[in-house]
Amino acid sequence: MSQPTIAIVGAGHAGVEAAFALAAAGAAVTLFSNEPGLPYFRPRLIAVAFGQAAPDAIAIKPEAAYAKAGITLRHEPATAVDVQARTVNGQAFDGLIVSPGSHPFVPPFKGERTRAHTLWTLADALAIREAATPGKAITVIGGGVLGLEAALRAVEAGLRVTVIESAPFLAGGVLGDCEAT
Repeated sequence: MSQPTIAIVGAGHAGVEAAFALAAAGAAVTLFSNEPGLPYFRPRLIAVAFGQAAPDAIAIKPEAAYAKAGITLRHEPATAVDVQARTVNGQAFDGLIVSPGSHPFVPPFKGERTRAHTLWTLADALAIREAATPGKAITVIGGGVLGLEAALRAVEAGLRVTVIESAPFLAGGVLGDCEAT
């Protein structure tokens, strides 16, 4: 029996762990990533954005680990995924895992958004890092766990921080009755 071929669309934590588990079980795995560079832990982008971590420090696995495991890492968007035919960008696979993750919600802003950044990709984190200098003011929209971590790291980096949250409690109430004001 030949080695099964598996395509994984999405190189987040779930996609990478699936790739390594399947490769260890004997499959030939191709992992599709929309972003250049090594797959990384997205929540750790906050530390990169505020200068507390280097970009290479947030990689899920070192580069050599993919080749050693026999995983092909393709830095290209999976623009044509046919689940029934089990094809990605026209290439057939024996199996297909679709693990694309999600995208951030960006509120509708009036006017230009040149000073508003999402914190979703490494490129976003590096743009924030460039702009976030000590003494500047920053507004974090979202008082969830990651928004609060971003606010804390911004304070640690010497910025003045305001957090905006639409819910009545910060962090969805998991911190108790910490009212948002």
